Amino acid sequence: MGRTTSKRNQWSLGLGVCAALWIGLPGAEAHASGFAAARFGGEHGHPTTDNATAIYYNPAGIALSKGTHIYADATMALRWASYDRPETSVNNQMTLDAAPGANSGKSTLFNGIVAPFVGATSDFGTDFIYGGLALYFPFGGSAVWDKNPPYTNSDRFPGAVDGTQRWYSIDGTIRSMYVTGALGFNIKKIGLTLGVSGSAIRSEVVTIRARNSDGTDDLLDVNGNLKEGRSYIDVNGWQGGFAIGATYNLLKKDKLWLGASYTSQPNVVGGMTLEGNLNNTLGLAEPSVTPVELTQTLPEIIRFGVRYRPTAKSELRLFGDFTRWAVFDRQCVLDKGVEGRSCEFDGVDTALDDPASFGGDGPDDGVVGVTQHLPRYWKNAGGVHPTNNLTDIFGLADRQAAYQYRIRDSIDAFDWAPEAGAQVSYSGGLIENISSLGNANQLGYSPTWFGGNRTARSWMTSGANARPRLDIVVFPFHHALMPLLDESAMRKQVQLYKEVYADAWGASPGVSKGFFPSEMAFSTRMIPVLASEGIE
Repeated sequence: MGRTTSKRNQWSLGLGVCAALWIGLPGAEAHASGFAAARFGGEHGHPTTDNATAIYYNPAGIALSKGTHIYADATMALRWASYDRPETSVNNQMTLDAAPGANSGKSTLFNGIVAPFVGATSDFGTDFIYGGLALYFPFGGSAVWDKNPPYTNSDRFPGAVDGTQRWYSIDGTIRSMYVTGALGFNIKKIGLTLGVSGSAIRSEVVTIRARNSDGTDDLLDVNGNLKEGRSYIDVNGWQGGFAIGATYNLLKKDKLWLGASYTSQPNVVGGMTLEGNLNNTLGLAEPSVTPVELTQTLPEIIRFGVRYRPTAKSELRLFGDFTRWAVFDRQCVLDKGVEGRSCEFDGVDTALDDPASFGGDGPDDGVVGVTQHLPRYWKNAGGVHPTNNLTDIFGLADRQAAYQYRIRDSIDAFDWAPEAGAQVSYSGGLIENISSLGNANQLGYSPTWFGGNRTARSWMTSGANARPRLDIVVFPFHHALMPLLDESAMRKQVQLYKEVYADAWGASPGVSKGFFPSEMAFSTRMIPVLASEGIE
């Protein structure tokens, strides 16, 4: 595998909460950049990084590493959303009277999102040229909306079960997969690295929504026949892209690095065409399949960053980006069978300021063969992302509560149920971090920060088989993905956690016999190790 180096970071963060208990915490304001999903590498994913995520963030970064490395990462998130459609949006009063709640009211979704990254880098045994290869999904996601229970198995209005939002979307996916090769060059004499990458990009859009041929949301026609239909589109295509970047080791003392990179739009000059089929089943009409194209433009990205290492065990990072989402002004579906097809609507550039002028129906409006047109008009996005800012990580009121006493209070809230309890997991790194802050009386933590959890562990369920009402299960000490480790490393993760267990949670009751795997990553290879360490 060649030479390898280890990176040390003084602060690590991880908290896992099992499904046995949901703790309601107030949410912070969220800022989104379109549907970008790239947060590969967490706090180590930035334009001056030296791990394999540099293939995406800044290809010059791969020339900062030594040896050969294989890297796997998965960004996982849970998303909740709601949509409240007012009665004034319903086209026909008869629909409101005949089917209350079918076309108006609240719809919700609660979905999981995963953005994987797998890559490898190597110096090929040299000190000058470096290479990398990665597969990842920086753009996209999926949404599946909850059902409308009152209309489950409805004979009269079967489509209403898909929710009041169904005229916009029932479920769908929009996603771009990148396969990227990168080269980096390290000019050590001046502390400069340069990098370039090329990507093969496969993008897809798959979505289904309710639709009527006349554009209304009527459930029935004038004769009382079922009118509501479905429109399903499945398109995909390949594009190319590239990135360039540089890093500079200021003063060549391995203390301060600067980095910047540019990532092109998919298809380089902008604009992509995805091909596939539009399937329509509209009311009583025969189902139809139309070969179509979907046109859209995704953004280019400019990144910059700085990394400072004051000591061997600490590092500060500041990085930002500018993503030109303004180019994503529309998605247009065109009939492939129409010659000269075009989606050039009049008034596109002034649509937001003067919506009345948008569209047009004259002979010169440039609209030919358009099946569906979805205006977007998103704004450019950017931001600066400091990392290792302890106040932002640990100093928020909801974090202080969750890490010290909120779990105890939540269990106490259902003391009327003597058999009820909860299972919770803390990583070893989190225990160490909170202990350090508590011992220093910093950011709202006290030396007895663990007291709430110790108290809840002392509460027992009723009956002959009484158990602690709070079970803090064993967890990989460093939040490691256990299936990627060998047997000895897996065992060490468990043993390290058991070693700090009593100091954090008290000696009685004893160490939990439960286990929660980091990011829910599990392999049958783990079973013998866990069993030998007393995990049941």
